[in-house]
Amino acid sequence: MKLLKFISPALPVLIAGMAHAQNIEGVIVEDGQLKIQVRTPSVSLEELHNNGAFLPIEGTDPVQELIEIAVSAENPNRFVRARFNLGGQDFVTQARPLIPPGLIPDPQTFRPQDISLNGDTLSIEYPVERQAVIWPDFLPETFPLVLDGGVITMKRSDKVGTYAGTIPKETLEAFRDELETALNRVRDTGEGKVPVFQGRSLTGYTTLANPAELGADIKLFPFINGGAFEALSIPGLPVLGIASTINQKKSLMITDLSVVEDASRTFDPFTGAGTEGGKWTFAYLMEQMCNQPVTGIDPRLFAARWIQHFEHNQFINFDPVPSSNPAVPGGGPVQFALIDKWNAKNIALGRHPYDLRMAPFRLTAIVNRIDLRDGSAYASSNAGECRFVFCAVDLDTGTHHRMTVIFEYGVPISGCHNIKAYAKRWAHLSDLPFGAVFNTELESLTEIVAKANADPSKPNGSAINQLRSNDIVGVNPWRLREWQITGAGVSPNHLTEVTTKQTPADHKNGSPDLADFINHNEVDILAGQHVVPLSFPFASPFLSGKATTTHDNFIWDAPGIVNNDARHNFSLNTCNACHGGEARGNAPPSGPGSFPFVHVGERDPGNEARLSNFLLGSNMPMPDPVSGVPRSFNDLLRRAADLDFVVHFPCLSIALAPSLGMSH
Repeated sequence: MKLLKFISPALPVLIAGMAHAQNIEGVIVEDGQLKIQVRTPSVSLEELHNNGAFLPIEGTDPVQELIEIAVSAENPNRFVRARFNLGGQDFVTQARPLIPPGLIPDPQTFRPQDISLNGDTLSIEYPVERQAVIWPDFLPETFPLVLDGGVITMKRSDKVGTYAGTIPKETLEAFRDELETALNRVRDTGEGKVPVFQGRSLTGYTTLANPAELGADIKLFPFINGGAFEALSIPGLPVLGIASTINQKKSLMITDLSVVEDASRTFDPFTGAGTEGGKWTFAYLMEQMCNQPVTGIDPRLFAARWIQHFEHNQFINFDPVPSSNPAVPGGGPVQFALIDKWNAKNIALGRHPYDLRMAPFRLTAIVNRIDLRDGSAYASSNAGECRFVFCAVDLDTGTHHRMTVIFEYGVPISGCHNIKAYAKRWAHLSDLPFGAVFNTELESLTEIVAKANADPSKPNGSAINQLRSNDIVGVNPWRLREWQITGAGVSPNHLTEVTTKQTPADHKNGSPDLADFINHNEVDILAGQHVVPLSFPFASPFLSGKATTTHDNFIWDAPGIVNNDARHNFSLNTCNACHGGEARGNAPPSGPGSFPFVHVGERDPGNEARLSNFLLGSNMPMPDPVSGVPRSFNDLLRRAADLDFVVHFPCLSIALAPSLGMSH
């Protein structure tokens, strides 16, 4: 195992605020190492392990002034805490990441426009016109990248926004060999063509260059390197994988009845088929997320508190979020159609009214979103998300309601080799027939995120990133909502309803503020790296507390928007227009793969969920709602090519590949 030496930069953060606990003497980046010199009291460092326990870090001396820690390149995301004694009293600090946020550029908000190898020199260029880089004086002089061969120091060059560092010889030689193998594999399969996407739009295909023709200079991002585009509309960025090698229904979007109606892992609260509390049930996921041994919260009350949000008026970021029946809180259609029937069925069985085993939700899909990962060279490295999709069920009739709930878990895996191994396991599912062996392997993958203490660094120890819902249960319009376990506030261990990310408040549609935001952030939006802020302009609330879709063709638009591609990218990345008019295709609601508002359809017992045009690429191209320019969407094709890329391309490519700024 390759070890990277760090002198802990997290220590002053760990013990900040403790009297007489720190005296920082110097911080430097030298020879690929981070070094900090701190005079401390008697301190020992403990590391957070996967089982939730803290154990002392071997090799650290509690009385050293300079505490030196070895960090594995395969697992840079380590959490540590300090233990020390003052005046005979033992103190333990809150766990913090060993590599503090901000030390390495966040790939979610600091995406480069060019990554190139010139001989052994790695160059990264950030677009200085981007809002995140618009004040170049605030750019760091240096920052480290954690690669599988070691840490390299990226230093500012004379060109503003550009950094350069030297790749070790061994790492470079291995990269070139692996890249040649990967490119030859693509060239030998499917005529060497890979899909090209601009944002989420499929714009064409390109043939990758012969590796023998690459020479010493290689453009890693965007990887074009002489390829010939076969454009459908406008160029974009190639996804360097062979989509045809991935079975989308097995490795990406799993809706097969042998999985979603697995008798040992799922349960239907109407038919009674399956196993109560099975590993893929709503009950199990809620119980594990609640993590009663850690939080002391009854999972039944945890779930009841969550669903009752639908029946209470709220203000989120000053945006009103009305109950299902604003006139009579607790008297709306969610109360009548779901909560009351859930309570009644449990009472009839002699159970607690909110017993989770009879929760009115049916599994529709298990989804692999490794495409949402952060590059493993960065401090925020992860393996994307794994998701469970449920639809609401009428417990009297068994039919589905127009409501879906999605559990969206962050995959707590870091380091390129670990991420590649995880990707290979998902890709291997494509080779297995549906059945017992397939489901056993799938369960081992889902348990990485679903089980209690899957990510002890997060609130409740749960790997959940957010819970989302969209519904039209008894009322109009469609509503999308989002919940997180915030770890703070009045209910730190409960699901708290929060803003719907990347989506402005409803009243901002058509407004001058919307046009100003899109025009002002045009470069970021076109790069897929914009973030819709809480406020814009200045202190004016902007981000929504809920997202509503008033009709199937809903989009975001306003007079004065200069660039319609920027308008489209912005609109497509909102919750409501992504499910509305930006990517719905041409077919009527009864057409194959087409129905309003959801990408994974609700289902009744014995029926497989239908998928949207956006996911399948069916009924494309469709005209842009404003310009009429034809646009094609095939998101599962993009995800398949990306999964194949992670499995087969070298770590240097994967580690540096910018993350995708998207919620859906």
